[in-house]
Amino acid sequence: MKTFINNRYRTIAKWICVTGIVFLSVSCRDIYDNIKDFSVEEIVYPARFDTVYGAVGFERVEIDLCTAGRIPSSQMELGKAERTIVEYIAHGDSVKLVIDSVCSWLSITGLDEPKLYNFRIYTSNSKEHGDLSVPVEISLTPYTSQDRDALGLTPPLTIESTSSVLIEWRSRLSSATVLNFYSYEYNYTDRDNNVHAGEGEGDLPSFFVENIRRGEITTIDMKCRIQPVLNGKLILDTIDWEPTLSVNISDAAVPALFLKSPAGAVTLSAPMKFEWITTDEVNDYTLKLSRNSAFLAGEETFEINVGFAEEYEIDADKCMELSDFFDANLIDLYWTVVPTTPVAGIRTQFRQLQVVNRHPLAVADMLDIVFEPDGTARDVALSTQRVKINRIKGTDPLDIIYNDEYERYMVRLNPETGIGRNPSLNQASFYQVDYTDNGLFKDNMSKTHSIEILVMLDEDFPLPSSNTAEVKIFVSHGGGGTGIQLTARSQNNEFSFQPHINGGWRGLRSGVTPERGRYYHVVGVWDKVAEKMYVYVDGELKNQMDQTGNFAFPSNQQTYWFATGGQQGLSGTLPVITSAMKGDLVLVRMHSKALTAEDVATLYREL
Repeated sequence: MKTFINNRYRTIAKWICVTGIVFLSVSCRDIYDNIKDFSVEEIVYPARFDTVYGAVGFERVEIDLCTAGRIPSSQMELGKAERTIVEYIAHGDSVKLVIDSVCSWLSITGLDEPKLYNFRIYTSNSKEHGDLSVPVEISLTPYTSQDRDALGLTPPLTIESTSSVLIEWRSRLSSATVLNFYSYEYNYTDRDNNVHAGEGEGDLPSFFVENIRRGEITTIDMKCRIQPVLNGKLILDTIDWEPTLSVNISDAAVPALFLKSPAGAVTLSAPMKFEWITTDEVNDYTLKLSRNSAFLAGEETFEINVGFAEEYEIDADKCMELSDFFDANLIDLYWTVVPTTPVAGIRTQFRQLQVVNRHPLAVADMLDIVFEPDGTARDVALSTQRVKINRIKGTDPLDIIYNDEYERYMVRLNPETGIGRNPSLNQASFYQVDYTDNGLFKDNMSKTHSIEILVMLDEDFPLPSSNTAEVKIFVSHGGGGTGIQLTARSQNNEFSFQPHINGGWRGLRSGVTPERGRYYHVVGVWDKVAEKMYVYVDGELKNQMDQTGNFAFPSNQQTYWFATGGQQGLSGTLPVITSAMKGDLVLVRMHSKALTAEDVATLYREL
């Protein structure tokens, strides 16, 4: 028995020892090896967006997701995040948008239900199914077509005639609680089946419905550009809204002459078209302009019988005649159209005009350049054929600056090559005053013309002996032409009027060498009929000469243009200038008449 027990213990002890060795052998490998098959590896979730706020537009929303603002996706760093995921419900279905970048903001479109949308927005990493961040959430209600279609158009005021109606709103259609109203279009079909259309800006629409039949409904289709308000805020988008109107002339309507244009207090200029609506009861019309809205007969009223017409255009000559008639010293005029043969019970209107408080000569009839603050320039001459003005952009500075003394914008020229020099190709900036295809302008220039400028030269004169160049201010030269310039240093750099007459240059020097920084009013006159030339500086006659013969244009028809601040030329087909000036050009005008000494003195006073 003892032997048996001892053998038993020895067997157990041996088994324990072997088991212990095996256990120790296993436990020395890796403490986690035995649970790997039962565990999941560690997950690092992508970072969530750090903010969320939104705004609504037309059937869309915009949602901002980054406190740093709207920055490119390449600059978005949110840990392991590589995608943007948006979830929401539309038309009862779940919608999931996956964007392969991390966005700082979203524009979600196609939201055409008038309801509150709830958006859940995640980031995701690059795994096959993607680990999602904690979402940010926002609820937004977009503005929809159903909201737009529920808008109501405020009824307009209507004024009837027997075959036309004036439609206008006296209260603004913009409202802080409903919408901003920006512009409108309209169209309708008249009694002769002709389609009429028009448009306008602003939130006080006004237009005429004409040539329609009494007792029949006429439908007017409108298209309005608006920006709606939702929940007290303007939405992001401007949209088109298309309401309709209906008009029906009543049996009580009496004939009326409605004035179409010009409407409001516009400036009298030429050409200017006056338009009105004719009526069946009138066979002939008289256009009237007066100092007062009563249109009293006599010297206070200027009348033009225009026959049976619905418009009349005044040209430059008629505009000058009007200015002379009213002495051009008035601020206001009024215009109307009345039956030449009186019609009982007819109603008429009047409209206001404004006359610039200047002498008629202060707006020239060949060329009158206005420099605009945006860098463009335009011709406002009293002409039916105004010239084309192009800005030629080079590397030299060309600035538009407001001149407080003369109350107008001017051009400041600063050629880097220096005054009188020839800028290299593509260097000079200037204006090209092109008369190539302007027959009236060329005809006037060849008969008689006057050139008027207001200029300041930003240079010390006379020029150094090393600079023998002429300085061109406003010329169209080259084997012919005309213009105002400074003579060469050998002639003291004087202001000079230089047209090409009778086969040669006829430079008429003024005897005035400009002082740096001072503005000068210079006028050159060629009177072909009187066979005379004159040059004036600051309202005073400085020189004159007898001159017979015909005017010659530049020898190259491709250079039929004036340059501001130099002499015009071409490099291939590219306009360039030479003999450049440095300084300010405030005023450039050309007149088809030979200005008299009194005219020039008046123009100088009116500056």
